[in-house]
Amino acid sequence: MGLKFVKFFKPILLFAFWGIPFCVNAQQDPKRSTLSIINSRVDEENPILHPSGKLLYFNRANDTLNLGGVRDKGDIWYSEFVNNTWTKPKNAGAPINNTHYNRLLGFSPDGKIMFLHHHYRKDGRQATTQGLSYSILRGDYWSFPEALPIQYFYNKSSHQSGSLSADGRIMVLALDSYNSRGNEDIYVSFFEGDTWSTPRNLGAVINTEGEEMTPYLAPDNKTLYFSSNGHGGYGGRDLFKAVRLDDTWRNWTTPENLGSEVNSEGVELSLSYDKGELFAYYTSTRDSDGYGDIRTWDIPQKDEIDSMPEIAEVADFSQMIQSESPERPSETMLPPALPERINVLGTVINAKTNAPINGAIVTFIADNLNDSTFTDTSRPQYNLSLPSSTRNISIEVRSQGFMTQEETLLLEADPGASVQKDFFLTPLEVGETIKLDKLYFERGTANIMDDSFPELERLLKIMQENPNLHILLAGHTDNQGNARLNLKLSNERVAKVQEYLISRGISEKRVKGKGFGGTRPIASNASEETRRLNRRVEFTITKN
Repeated sequence: MGLKFVKFFKPILLFAFWGIPFCVNAQQDPKRSTLSIINSRVDEENPILHPSGKLLYFNRANDTLNLGGVRDKGDIWYSEFVNNTWTKPKNAGAPINNTHYNRLLGFSPDGKIMFLHHHYRKDGRQATTQGLSYSILRGDYWSFPEALPIQYFYNKSSHQSGSLSADGRIMVLALDSYNSRGNEDIYVSFFEGDTWSTPRNLGAVINTEGEEMTPYLAPDNKTLYFSSNGHGGYGGRDLFKAVRLDDTWRNWTTPENLGSEVNSEGVELSLSYDKGELFAYYTSTRDSDGYGDIRTWDIPQKDEIDSMPEIAEVADFSQMIQSESPERPSETMLPPALPERINVLGTVINAKTNAPINGAIVTFIADNLNDSTFTDTSRPQYNLSLPSSTRNISIEVRSQGFMTQEETLLLEADPGASVQKDFFLTPLEVGETIKLDKLYFERGTANIMDDSFPELERLLKIMQENPNLHILLAGHTDNQGNARLNLKLSNERVAKVQEYLISRGISEKRVKGKGFGGTRPIASNASEETRRLNRRVEFTITKN
């Protein structure tokens, strides 16, 4: 591509870093006080300020307006700073977004080239090759992303993150690549005129056997910020800072935790500077129910700002901009018109402690859709986006160590509306008693009715997924009729449930049973409505 470097004068840098007040009050600074308009109830991550200082780009996951809909794990969004406030965020659209995971890496110093993770295919399908891409600003649109030449790029992980240095000459990348110590390590790649060098591992001071990700190189090209779960800390992943000691890129100061002002019991990721304001943006799940929100942090004066040298050269990407490039994206590249939807959303909660449950699997069947499954392995919230014509939906919620719950909803909401439905799952703890609500028998017999088999299958799955679980089945009747016959009937019904589980491979040692007839009512026997509650089969957990 014939790329080269051009001079970048010191007075411009001085204005950018020292020509403004150092300390900025978050309440008075509109860039910080209006940031809440960007955060939503879904996941915001990877904030990157455009070099103009007027556009904040970020990732948003599982939003109904993502090109892949609510299941889309990440589209690139942006907000514009206008009249001292951030505007309502917009999806950046195609071609830089598609129905797959899209993530921004950074911008050229002049803001005219966008660097992106992964490769893009014009037919919209998932790319089978690995690497990075770039898109060029052509007037009022971004060109279709082209593959960025980078030598021996390789990543075994589904995660990929990184950033571009302020001068455009250096990329730091989180990859599981050659000679990685852990799941993801941090690597560095250098601009070499017409390609980027093979990513080089930063060494054992930075990288651990855990995960190091979302690296950001400060404008001095020496101070590195990154997120890690391998250096200890306050929560799942913390943000750290280390300073490069020489040009080998393997000698660093010991990573320093940014402290409780930034880090929490949750996850902190993706720190990057707002160079015009001397604060940084980052992502945190602090006080956000497991979802990431964008927050800000004052860059301490003792940091590299005081001794920051001028940026002598910046990468000149002018030939990339002038080179032949795809024409304006066609209509097939633009975001499709989204039909009006109804959202069904809520939180999965521990019924005993009222704490959110991470890792629940929500399966739903709608009357106008095929079977669909939404799975999230890290957050307690779910969000189902359905056509507005949907009227009936059956939802199953299950999580390791909890009783599966099922619910059928009749949707009568207007298009665009949201229906809130929280699920409270009972923990499978010793001593817990759980009623099999949808287990039915023919009247006066131990014959299981066909409508009961989904409930039996639900119990079977729980036994299969929790191999140490032992239960005591208990059968109950109301007090009508002969007490001896009621006791006999309750024992026979319990035996039928035992027989079903054992026939499906559950050890008989794990399933005991006993009938109690009408001796243990949970409601009055004065009316048929309340007597129905007393006719039940339930189980108590005796070991797990």
